Amino acid sequence: MPDQDEPDEHREGDETNVTLEDVLRLLESELERLKLELDNLRLSRHPQREALIRQLVQEIDLRQGRVDDIRDLILARDAKT
Repeated sequence: MPDQDEPDEHREGDETNVTLEDVLRLLESELERLKLELDNLRLSRHPQREALIRQLVQEIDLRQGRVDDIRDLILARDAKT
C-alpha cells in the first residue's frame, strides 16, 4: 500500500509518467478543439454569440501561451543535451 503522504508521481510502480511532449500533444489537441468550436460558434445565431466568441478567443490565447511555454521548455531541455 502506498504511503498516503507520498505524492502520486513518486509512488513505486506508478506508470503515469508524463513527458513534456505528452503535455504538448494534449494542449495542441485542446487548442484545435477550441478553434473548431470557435469556427462553429461564428456560424451560429446564438443570442450571446459575441460574448461567447470573446470568451473562447481568450481561452484560445491562454492555451496558445501554454503551448508556446511547453515548446520553450522542450527547446531549453534539448539544448542542454
